[in-house]
Amino acid sequence: MAQLFAPHAHYGSYFAYRHMAPFGNSSLLTVDLGQQYVDFFAYFRHSLLHDPSGIFYTFQKALGGEMFGIWTYYLLSPFNLILLLFPDKFLPSAIFLMTVLKYGAAGLSFAWLLMKSKLHPGFSALIFSTSYALMGG
Repeated sequence: MAQLFAPHAHYGSYFAYRHMAPFGNSSLLTVDLGQQYVDFFAYFRHSLLHDPSGIFYTFQKALGGEMFGIWTYYLLSPFNLILLLFPDKFLPSAIFLMTVLKYGAAGLSFAWLLMKSKLHPGFSALIFSTSYALMGG
């Protein structure tokens, strides 16, 4: 179980130290996350909560276009459902929570693999699974 909380603790404390939302005014939304993904996440919320017809086709994409590729590549992670729990103004905090939970799940799944395969039981599983999870950051 420590494998789940080690990446959470690491990234949570780092984000708090950097005063990122919800711990301050800084934002996790930089580079691609702030310029591309946040729009996809906002569109995801809008489509599921207000206009389900946007799941298949939208006129917000250039002159209009199908959305199958966008949904399959960017938006079908079950972690994205967390975005539905937050209003639009708290989207950076929702993305923070989603990111931290993804790192924790990556660490937990790799620790499970290491322990089930008996390659690295015990404390070494914690070290390797935390290292694996933190490779995403």
